[in-house]
Amino acid sequence: MRRACILIAVIFLGYFSIAVQKPVSLGNLALAWGASVQAAEFELTCEDTVVGSDNTVTAPIQFGGEIKYEVKVRNTGNSYLELEYKVDPESSPYGTASGWHPSPYFLYLQPGEAQSIWGFEGVPSIPEGKSEIRYTRRITVFPKGDPLQESSPSAKSIILTTIVNYIPLPVNSIVRGHVYDNLTQEPIFNAEVSLEHGDFSLRGSTRTDGSYEINCPSLDYQLTVKANGYEVYSKRPEKSRR
Repeated sequence: MRRACILIAVIFLGYFSIAVQKPVSLGNLALAWGASVQAAEFELTCEDTVVGSDNTVTAPIQFGGEIKYEVKVRNTGNSYLELEYKVDPESSPYGTASGWHPSPYFLYLQPGEAQSIWGFEGVPSIPEGKSEIRYTRRITVFPKGDPLQESSPSAKSIILTTIVNYIPLPVNSIVRGHVYDNLTQEPIFNAEVSLEHGDFSLRGSTRTDGSYEINCPSLDYQLTVKANGYEVYSKRPEKSRR
């Protein structure tokens, strides 16, 4: 009989984080397959590296980061196991790149040994007009070479549910300055000024006196200035308090 536990990853577009439920063991189960009448005992758990006092796992992710998953497979029996796993679907429905390891999808476990299945996935964008997206995938482990694969009575599975929420960043800072010709000291009108922090960006343009002012969240930015007939200028803004 197959059993499943739920792992929930929550990602915030703005301040990114992943929250995962406390690891839940599926327990030990003696299984037999094929004509060898050999028993396969293994368990699957949803795990991460640090478990907080509130029974959740929180991993900060910067802009342009990735979502990480870990499913641990442990041989709880007395015999050497050769297992195989399948991820369905491998990629998210929003087209973000993902990868699963080990690859090929085989696990070789001595009695008492554990091995992790790792998943890495780009953070998907939330479509316009939505504040949240969610999608699921199933990871199934079964004896290597079993023709029934995930339909095998020896198979065990875990369902991963990913939830992506959008929380706007607070606009609590201002980047301001002037753009002028380095030789004539004349102001440059309508130059494009952009602020970038990973995948997050804001844009503005200079006024007739060459000045610009961009209201923005308090992040470390790369400032870039572009104007017709001039070389591209780029630097990190200096921070000051008033």
